[in-house]
Amino acid sequence: MTRLNYMRQDRFLFAILGGIGVLVIAALFIFFFRQGEQDYAVEDTPQGVVRNFILALEKEDYDRAYEYLQAQERPEYEQFLQYFMGPDAGMQRTAVRIGEAHPTGERTLVGLTLIHQSSEPFQDAYYEETTASLVKEGGRWAIVRMPYPYWDWGWEEKLP
Repeated sequence: MTRLNYMRQDRFLFAILGGIGVLVIAALFIFFFRQGEQDYAVEDTPQGVVRNFILALEKEDYDRAYEYLQAQERPEYEQFLQYFMGPDAGMQRTAVRIGEAHPTGERTLVGLTLIHQSSEPFQDAYYEETTASLVKEGGRWAIVRMPYPYWDWGWEEKLP
C-alpha cells in the first residue's frame, strides 16, 4: 500500500471517530439537559397531594412536605426531619406509580406501586402494591399514612 492510501484510511478513521464523538456529546447533552424540573400538581385530589408530598421530599422541601400531613396524626417536625435527613431513608432507590383513589368511609386510599431498585448488581427491581391513606381536613386533603420509605413506622409510637 502506498502512503496515499494510508492517509485516506486515516482520514476515514478520524471521520468515523469524530462522528462517534459528536453522537456521544449530543447524547450526554440530551440526557442532562432534558431532565426538566418537575412542577407540583394541583392539590384538589388525593393523588395530587400524594404526588406533591413525594416531590417535595425529592426536592428536599421538608417544610412543604410536612404541611401535607394530617395535623393530628403527624409526628413532631424534628422527628420528621431526622428521618428524611438521615443517611438513607431508602427513597433514592424507590420510584412510585400513583394509582386510583378509593374512598373508604372517612378515609380515602390511594393505590401506589412502589418500584424498589435492588441493591444487588444483577437483580431486577421489585414491585410492591400498597396504599397511602388520606382524609379531608379543613377542606383540603391531608396524608394520614404512607408506606415505607416515605413514612417512618417509628412515628406510630411517638404520636401524641
